[in-house]
Amino acid sequence: MEELFSSKKNPYITHNTPSTKAIRTHRTLCECEWYTPSNYDNDPEMKFVMENYNRKTSERFKEYDERMNKNRQKCKEQCDKEIQKIILKDKLEKQMEQQFSTLHTDIQRDAIPTCVCEKSLADKVEKGCLRCGYGLGTVAPTVGFI
Repeated sequence: MEELFSSKKNPYITHNTPSTKAIRTHRTLCECEWYTPSNYDNDPEMKFVMENYNRKTSERFKEYDERMNKNRQKCKEQCDKEIQKIILKDKLEKQMEQQFSTLHTDIQRDAIPTCVCEKSLADKVEKGCLRCGYGLGTVAPTVGFI
């Protein structure tokens, strides 16, 4: 049974003995001094990297600011249009209210004209022919109406 758990025969089993040197996960203060800003300014490569970063960042902020200004302007124009529509609608409503209030609403029954005229037989036939006589033009010549 011991043979199964032996590391020589089973390479997947490892023991808890460290075979490599431990990796340090912290820095001492003296190591951090290498990366102080005064050293950045003296290093030409770091200076170039920092200038490039600052330039690109300022360009991005400028582009973002321009986009935001365009969006703000677009929203402002849309709001102005909506406000103008509301103002126009209110003006029209007030104007209509004034016109309706000035209308003479005291209309008497006998003031409305009524027409009691008799239609002649020719008018009635003409109206009927216009309604249902659309096919009459093809039949009438053969019958002799025209």
